[in-house]
Amino acid sequence: MGLYAVTANAVGQRRRELALRMALGARTSHVRRIVLQRAAWQVGLGLVLGIICTSIWDAVLFTGKIDARFAAPDVLLPVAGVLMMVMLTASLAPAERATRLQPAAILKRE
Repeated sequence: MGLYAVTANAVGQRRRELALRMALGARTSHVRRIVLQRAAWQVGLGLVLGIICTSIWDAVLFTGKIDARFAAPDVLLPVAGVLMMVMLTASLAPAERATRLQPAAILKRE
């Protein structure tokens, strides 16, 4: 829900830019890609920072305890994959909404 809200808010804030792009001839696939790339960048950055913090946490708190390892690749990679799928699912609705913008109406209003 949080990623959906952030992505929907970003689309709302960039509505004029996206409408201008569409007015100048951008295809709907390009507008959709712009929205999805921004969401992927945010989630990717969060994953990288999360993996780094988890590795540090694991090294500091669980030194010498082999049974309790959170930074193992067999734990982190599936979690990262699930988060990327959640990101794609949460970002599809705002991306589709961005493709249905009416450039003339938005640019006239603003």
